[in-house]
Amino acid sequence: MKIAIIGAGFTGLGAGFKLTKKGHEVYIFEKDPNPGGLAIGYKEKVWNWSLEKHYHHWFTNDHSVLNLAKEINYPVVIKRPKTSVFINDKLYQFDSPISVLKFPLFSIINRIRMGIVVGLFRFNPFWKMLEKYNAVVFLPKLMGRKPYEMIWEPQFVNKFGKYASNVSLAWFWARIKKRTPDLAYPTKGFLEFANAVVSKIRKNGGQVFFESEILNLTNEKNVTLKIKYKDGKVKDESFDKIIVTTPSFLFLKIAPQLPKE
Repeated sequence: MKIAIIGAGFTGLGAGFKLTKKGHEVYIFEKDPNPGGLAIGYKEKVWNWSLEKHYHHWFTNDHSVLNLAKEINYPVVIKRPKTSVFINDKLYQFDSPISVLKFPLFSIINRIRMGIVVGLFRFNPFWKMLEKYNAVVFLPKLMGRKPYEMIWEPQFVNKFGKYASNVSLAWFWARIKKRTPDLAYPTKGFLEFANAVVSKIRKNGGQVFFESEILNLTNEKNVTLKIKYKDGKVKDESFDKIIVTTPSFLFLKIAPQLPKE
């Protein structure tokens, strides 16, 4: 089967690697000059490791990507960092139940209350019911206003800006549930790891095109892509199936073509 994949982030690269192993004819198209997607990195000539444009890591329960690294024999570094919060010009370690219980800016009641709430989120397997609740409304009620405003509110504001008040409680659950004390990093950085996966895909017979933009997608008998390649040439190519891994492409290129209700 001839399959196109839009995006050479790790979703696209992982899918491409698996499909080429099964003998499919795979073509991956990436608008950027390097693979990696949101974890795209860069490297100066004198550097041993690449650096991501935006900080990334893996949790040790990110089994899919860790298994991919294992499958291609790519070494991974696992470390336990020290995570702290910066309040009133001071750093306070804040990455374990013990550090929460020792936190000096809260009363003992506030420490215990917040610890219980975070523990309930961590061990609760049911997230669906949390989608209908607003995080910035319910968290102060659950853990107390002072702990919320001092620890969590700045993180919501810095991460989401003007959209902070629209975040679902399910998002907060996911952050607490997913996090592991140890973090994992591909040796030499995410760019080197992404390039290693690209090499494996090409070795399996797949093709990966960089600086190649998908201008349009039509779906009739087969899927047809209008592709602008690195050399500036624009071609129409047909495929049996297509995998779209880039949300921006979905919204900008496909959504406007969907029928209006």
